[in-house]
Amino acid sequence: MLIADLYIRVSTDEQADKGYSQRDQHERLERYCNQNQITIGQVIFEDHSAKNFNRPEWTKYINHIKKRSLKSNLVLFTKWDRFSRNAGDAYQMIKLLLGNNISPQAIEQLLSLFLSWAFLPQETTYTNATRHCMKLFVFIIEFLLLKLDEK
Repeated sequence: MLIADLYIRVSTDEQADKGYSQRDQHERLERYCNQNQITIGQVIFEDHSAKNFNRPEWTKYINHIKKRSLKSNLVLFTKWDRFSRNAGDAYQMIKLLLGNNISPQAIEQLLSLFLSWAFLPQETTYTNATRHCMKLFVFIIEFLLLKLDEK
């Protein structure tokens, strides 16, 4: 059974300039969960920049994860820039989440399809070289997607 926490983030300027409201993100995430038979755990609303992970609601969420007080196995957001705008920080946070059996996924960007391949458990038959190539592939895609979102 898949249980997803929904992460919804905007910055005030972004919301005003692009009309990318929390309500719109919430509706899209709920629709995705309903269409894919995913149970919704908690919904996290954040009004903070994504330049790093020093965000109040995200910090609370990570603390719950570390205490293992959540039953979810996914954290969903609409696009990768809702998660992070810093690829290095994002990579570290993805490792932390996956280490706690929570898979981050952007529902509107292809990258989420590759995450499970890039962070395969060590006990798989893939060689370290293959794993590193897959991680590099994910990093390159993430970088390109972030650059496209900036335009």
